[in-house]
Amino acid sequence: MHRFVVTIAAFWLASLAYGQPPTPVEELKYAVIVTRHGVRSPTWTLERLNEYSTSPWPDWGVPPGNLTTHGRALMKIMGVYYREYFSPQGLLG
Repeated sequence: MHRFVVTIAAFWLASLAYGQPPTPVEELKYAVIVTRHGVRSPTWTLERLNEYSTSPWPDWGVPPGNLTTHGRALMKIMGVYYREYFSPQGLLG
């Protein structure tokens, strides 16, 4: 009887070890970065904004709603950050 129990236990343990599906290998396929649109100028023209303001609005140096020079620099910094974050992990070429 003892030998029978040991045999059953051995088969049961073997079925646990070999009956399990292989552990899937995790692989990052892509990353989605959700961010705001960066620093953009107001969507109204300066003339229209000044109609509702007691002080003149500053000139943003770009057309209404466009990315400013400062905003472009910030987006580049963010790109450098993510390249430095993902590259050491082999996720970027």
